[in-house]
Amino acid sequence: AAHAARGSSRASCCLRENCCRRLRCSVLTLEVAQETMPVPEERVAEIRRDIASKSSATATVQIVRRLFERSWDVAWGADALLCIARRSTSQTRKGWAKDEWVIALGERLKLEVSSVALGIREDAASKIAAYGDAFIAECAAVLGRRLDAELTAMEALRRMNFQDLAAQGGMLLRTAE
Repeated sequence: AAHAARGSSRASCCLRENCCRRLRCSVLTLEVAQETMPVPEERVAEIRRDIASKSSATATVQIVRRLFERSWDVAWGADALLCIARRSTSQTRKGWAKDEWVIALGERLKLEVSSVALGIREDAASKIAAYGDAFIAECAAVLGRRLDAELTAMEALRRMNFQDLAAQGGMLLRTAE
């Protein structure tokens, strides 16, 4: 009845609502990515173990829904998306690729992966000049973990068809520079 009163069919109304939800989720993704505080490494390790212990993509998506906004870290996000891709058949991957939380996870990972090369290059020169070898030694482990998370994210984005190989090639070249 409500659909008839608006002069639209149920299907078109539901499609508009779905698009609005996706848009809100994308905006939320960008806002949260800019405002979150770093999550302690112990907590990230705990979340990653929890994701690895799940035997289904559904259980992994439940973790994403619970922790996406309050405990974000690229390492567990990449693990989660890769877990969803690996524990799904081709058909269920297509279904997950339409889920609003999986889309938000993919968008956030794309944002993280595309910004990492630029951030490292711009910050590194000034910090190396200021702190020298101490900075390099301290950051080597952090950058190694970050690079591992970025590569995992890129694999997960590719498997879920959220990003094509050509786009990833450009990011890899920027990171290598």
